[in-house]
Amino acid sequence: MNSLWEIYKRYESDDHVFTYAGRFSDSITNLLIDLKEEQQADQELKKSYVRRSSYLLVECFQNVVRHGNEVEDVKDKFNFFQLRTKRDHQLIASSNPVIEKDKEILTDILNNLHNKSIDEIKALYTHTLSEGSATERGGGGLGLIDIAKKTGRSPLWDISIGKSGANEFCIQIEMEAVLSDSTKHNIQETKEIRDYCFENNILLFRKGGFSQSEIMPIFEMIKNNKENSDGHIPYLTIELMQNLQRHAKDKANPQGIFLMQETEGGISIEAGNIIDKERKESLKAQLDQLKGLDAKQLKGLYRAKLMSDEKKEDGGAGIGLIEVFRHANGKVDYSFNEMEDGDMFYSIKVFADEL
Repeated sequence: MNSLWEIYKRYESDDHVFTYAGRFSDSITNLLIDLKEEQQADQELKKSYVRRSSYLLVECFQNVVRHGNEVEDVKDKFNFFQLRTKRDHQLIASSNPVIEKDKEILTDILNNLHNKSIDEIKALYTHTLSEGSATERGGGGLGLIDIAKKTGRSPLWDISIGKSGANEFCIQIEMEAVLSDSTKHNIQETKEIRDYCFENNILLFRKGGFSQSEIMPIFEMIKNNKENSDGHIPYLTIELMQNLQRHAKDKANPQGIFLMQETEGGISIEAGNIIDKERKESLKAQLDQLKGLDAKQLKGLYRAKLMSDEKKEDGGAGIGLIEVFRHANGKVDYSFNEMEDGDMFYSIKVFADEL
């Protein structure tokens, strides 16, 4: 995968994908729950399933918050979280470096859970709770057994030397509205996308809906990241996500993909979605026009648009795109890939010279 288009194709069958790598904090947990619940809002799911899935999300995410920065000399870029949903199926995964003591504890607990039936898992949970034998490392012991109890099976897991040079604990949870003893995804797939994020300095990507209510939790996550809270990055983030709304083929249900990545010079932000083939030529002409303007000309065009009150609802060459080019100092790339059904996948990428 070396382009947003290739990432989109990899996850095309998923309804929603959210992937996050780097700095983890408690403040992001509630935002993740908000995003997940917005994703599930249009599905007829039992409240018990929604509560169960929210609990598992928090448990998996908090595992990284608690243990993600305990290995000395390992940067927080090696902390990873992913949420994938497809109808009533949900995959939650996390990965983080662990110290040798935690590796031994986690291995013992998870080996003990392996191949146990749901009744055996419930019995083990009751025994562990009554004995008070949960480990000191919150997230091991009772927490892992409870994950197995709520999903009906032991989670998939792996502890091995990773890209960080340390032991990396990867855990993958799958759940459905109806409990099952089978899984649909191999943990190797999660490890591959985790390593892809680390190798390419990807901080966040999201595939799915981009309604206003879904945009705001993502925006708040980025804004709450201290390194990215100032300058052009928050503005470019919200503008590019709104760009997905303006150009979506289905404006009632805007779908697309958004990616944020560290580069040598700062941060790159990229967004893409499906548009009608007929829209390509006019949109490309508008982008080409803006690409050919310098900072002074962009400023003049921006003022002219304000004075003439010609802001376009579809976002064509309106205020939004002009502002994107201005805030990115003209460092904007864009592409169009034709899909099998004749529609186009449109992506736009901006570069911000700051960290």
